[in-house]
Amino acid sequence: MARPGIYLESVKLARESVISRGGNPTIDAVRAELGNTGSKTTIHRFLREIESQDTAVLGEQESIAEPILELVKQLSMQLQQQAEVQITRVEHHFADQQHALVGKIDALVQSESHLNQLLAAKTEAFDDLTQQFQALSTDYESLKQQLVSINLEHGRLSVSLDEKKSQIQSLEEKHKHSREALEHYRTSVKEQRDQDLRRHEAEVQHWQLEAKTLSETISLQRLEISNLTNANTKLVAEKASLELQYKQAIEQHQNLAGELAAVRDRVAGLEKTNGDLADQLSKSQAELHSSHQRGERELNSARETVKRLEQELRQSEITIVELRTEKTTLESVMVKMLDKSQLEPVQDKNEHGSGSGIAE
Repeated sequence: MARPGIYLESVKLARESVISRGGNPTIDAVRAELGNTGSKTTIHRFLREIESQDTAVLGEQESIAEPILELVKQLSMQLQQQAEVQITRVEHHFADQQHALVGKIDALVQSESHLNQLLAAKTEAFDDLTQQFQALSTDYESLKQQLVSINLEHGRLSVSLDEKKSQIQSLEEKHKHSREALEHYRTSVKEQRDQDLRRHEAEVQHWQLEAKTLSETISLQRLEISNLTNANTKLVAEKASLELQYKQAIEQHQNLAGELAAVRDRVAGLEKTNGDLADQLSKSQAELHSSHQRGERELNSARETVKRLEQELRQSEITIVELRTEKTTLESVMVKMLDKSQLEPVQDKNEHGSGSGIAE
C-alpha cells in the first residue's frame, strides 16, 4: 500500500521532470524528485505501470498527449523555479541573520580581549606597586636595625657616663675629707703646717689634673652624644621620606581601587551584553552555540581575574595597616631617643659645675 501523498500521477510527474532534465528515471531519482518520500516498492510498481501504459498507447500519446506533456513540463519547470526562488530568498535571509550574529559575537570577543588587556596592565601595575612596597619594607627593616644599634650605643654611653659620675663623686668626697684633715692638722699640729700644706697642694694639683682629664672625657662623650643627635636627625629625615613614600603607596592603592571599580562596571556591562546575546543565540542555528560557550568561558576567566585582583587588593590593605603600625612604633622610639638626648646636656652641665668646684 502506498504512503499518503504518493500517487500514480505524482510519480508520473516526477518521472517526466527527471526525463526533461536529461536524467535517467530510476527509482532513486524519482524518489529524490518526490522529496525522498514514498516506498521504493510502490514507486517501482507505479513506474512499471507507467512504462506499460507508455508502451500500450505510444502511438496515441505521440499524436494526442504531446501538447499535454509539454504543458506539464512547463508547469513543472515553473514550480521548480518558484521553489528555487523561495529557497534562495530563505537562504539569503538566513545568511543575513547569521552574518549579523557573527558580527555581534566578534564585537563581544574584541571587548573581552580589550578587558583582558586592561586587567593584565592593572595586574602589572599592582605587581610594580607590590615590589615598591617590599623595597620600602626592606628599607624600614634596615632603619629598625640601625635604630636598635643606636639604642645599644646610647645605653653603653649612658653606663660609661654613670661610671664617670661615680668617679667624680668619689673624688669630691676625697677632696672634702682632705680639706677636713687639713683643718684638723692646722689646729692640732702647727709645726707640720708647711709640710702638710705642700702635701695638700700636691694632692690638689693631682685632683685638678684628674678633674681636667675627666672634663676632657666628658667633652668626648658630649661629642659622641652630638653625633648620636645628628644620626637621629638623619633618621627623622629618612622617616619623613618613608612617610612620603607611604602616602604615595596609599594614593596608588586608591587609584587602583577606582580602576578596579571601573573594571567591575565593564564586566557588569559585558554580562548584560552576553545575556542579550544568549537570547539571540538561543534562536539561531546550533553551529553558533559553540561560539557562545567560548564567550562564556572567557567571561568566567575575566571574573576569576577580577576576584584574584580583589584578593590581592585586600592583602595590600592588610600590609599597609601593618606598615602603619610599625611606623607608629618607630615614632614612639624616636620620641624617647629625643627625650634622652635633651636630658643628657643638662646632666653634663651639672657635672661641669662639680668639676669647677674641685678646681677651687
